[in-house]
Amino acid sequence: MASTRPRTRSQTNGTDMGTNFSRLEATPPASKENGFSLMTVLKGSVAALCGLVFGIAVEKSRVFEPAVVTNQMLFRKFIMMKVFLTSLTVGMFFLSVLAILPFTRKKYLLSRAAFVGSINKKGYFGISIGAFILGSGMAVVGTCPGLVGIQIGAGVHNAVFTLAGALAGTVLYGLMEPYVTNLTKPSTPIKYHFLYQLMGSPPFIVSFPVFSILGIVVFSLEMMYPWHDEIAVHSSDLVGKAVLANPCWHPYLCGSLIGCLQVPLVLILGDTLGGSRCYCTVMSQGIVNNSMKKLSPYFTKFKKGIANWWQVVFIGGSALGSYLSATASGQYGTVEGVSPGVASLGGLMIIFGARMAGGCTSGHGLSGVGLLNMTSMAAVASLFSGGIVTAKLLQLMS
Repeated sequence: MASTRPRTRSQTNGTDMGTNFSRLEATPPASKENGFSLMTVLKGSVAALCGLVFGIAVEKSRVFEPAVVTNQMLFRKFIMMKVFLTSLTVGMFFLSVLAILPFTRKKYLLSRAAFVGSINKKGYFGISIGAFILGSGMAVVGTCPGLVGIQIGAGVHNAVFTLAGALAGTVLYGLMEPYVTNLTKPSTPIKYHFLYQLMGSPPFIVSFPVFSILGIVVFSLEMMYPWHDEIAVHSSDLVGKAVLANPCWHPYLCGSLIGCLQVPLVLILGDTLGGSRCYCTVMSQGIVNNSMKKLSPYFTKFKKGIANWWQVVFIGGSALGSYLSATASGQYGTVEGVSPGVASLGGLMIIFGARMAGGCTSGHGLSGVGLLNMTSMAAVASLFSGGIVTAKLLQLMS
């Protein structure tokens, strides 16, 4: 007999969705849609198009340049922070809107559950340590998992060694994953995944003041450090050129384009912006076989399904977008990278850290914080801590 007990306030406004995550988390993403269908084609096409826009926006923002990442960690220039915070602010706004509208709310809840499902075995300690390693790797190599393809597309010197290191780091983490998980798993499950669950409020009520404050911070950074003064390209080179021929765009524009990508990803793919999982999908194609399943069961869940493959298509699209953008502006192959050895080490670090943390700069930084996930907030703090500490140490050693 069905219960006639009235639903509580938290059950009707969705703030208790943490109790429903366990059912959705039990099914790995790869098992949800493995067959070929028109919907698979649609999702793949959307992923490719979003990747293309992402690649163009990042290439025009210049945040894929190793020097830009290093200068941000040393607080010399703030282009990276402006683009990151603008992307986060815009993405958080749209995610909040999707949570409100009755015809998009279900998709929002599914994408939110998918995000929690990707970190359901992790706690604050493991996520923070992984993010610290990721940030340290970013300071070493000057990129993050989602930008490696963009560096390759833009012809950054030695970016292919970063990719090789990232693939090696993927295999290393896959082999060590059972031990890492056992050492870092929380003693008790996380009770509140999201800030608004802790506060007992609907998402928009909490996110509105947050993204408003972030917007003020971004505006203040631009007032103090105008972007024209921070870019390597002379301002006279920005006048009178076609849009794609322009070597760089305003960080507000680039960040807004990236933040807007959350909408099609949530509505069509039922997921949020991220990139580090694609390396697991690629490596699983050669690793998941009868002899390797017992040695590295971690990769099994990444082998099939559009829920895994869309990130591969997305990163491929971003590489193409950055190539088209860099070629159109005459910037292809002009960006200096780090040495091959450093690139390989940094690539290994960023992927190992990202997989240990359950997400990268995009996954935790833009999507997790955009969803007001509290472990993602801890991850971002650890990421920048790792990057700042490592950049300072490298500066002292140089």
